[in-house]
Amino acid sequence: MNIKSIAIVASCALGIALTTGCRTNVGGAIMASTKPITQGQYVVVGDRVEASESSWMGPFGFTTAKPGNPSLRCLDEALKKAPGADALIETGYNVEYVNYGIVKQLITRVVGTPVKTNK
Repeated sequence: MNIKSIAIVASCALGIALTTGCRTNVGGAIMASTKPITQGQYVVVGDRVEASESSWMGPFGFTTAKPGNPSLRCLDEALKKAPGADALIETGYNVEYVNYGIVKQLITRVVGTPVKTNK
């Protein structure tokens, strides 16, 4: 291997190192509950639950993202982890964006305390 080839490989490695692994929290929120609930009109049915969904984006718009709202899918998955729950309280939501060079990962996460409302 000659010096020119080594320089090209080193430059590519440096470029990848500078653009890889960046993680950014691009959005987040805390909400009292995932549906209207009157204070005291619910029973906590378990410990805090969490669900996340990940999708990938590649060059030219190629993606593994599903159509629809990933936050609602995460909410449904989190509720499945607490049988009998019909809502979450003390709910947090965030989206993380991770850069792996030419591909990116988008992670949506919902966390909350499961409750059963008194109807």
